[in-house]
Amino acid sequence: FGLARSAFAAAEMLGIEPKVGVVHSADLFYTPDDTVFEMMEELGVLAVEMEAAGIYGAAAEHGGRALTILTASDHIPSRQSISSEERERSFGEMIELALEALRIDAG
Repeated sequence: FGLARSAFAAAEMLGIEPKVGVVHSADLFYTPDDTVFEMMEELGVLAVEMEAAGIYGAAAEHGGRALTILTASDHIPSRQSISSEERERSFGEMIELALEALRIDAG
């Protein structure tokens, strides 16, 4: 929670409006069953991604701390995606946010 609190504070400082909530980790990003996404939306799941569960598991196993900060690049049900330029800019913001969160967390 401390890392999440620091990331939220960093977002506020950087003028980024974060969405904080549940994401679904899956090894199959593009599921053939489109009804899964409707169910996730009804449950308030914000995103689907492929690495967070493994990262949290490794952190727990080795006594570390972890936080997932995501940037959305694709909207799977509509098949929409952001441009290369938008992706580059948003990923840069995500990196700035992560670095600022670590600075805040370090006190």
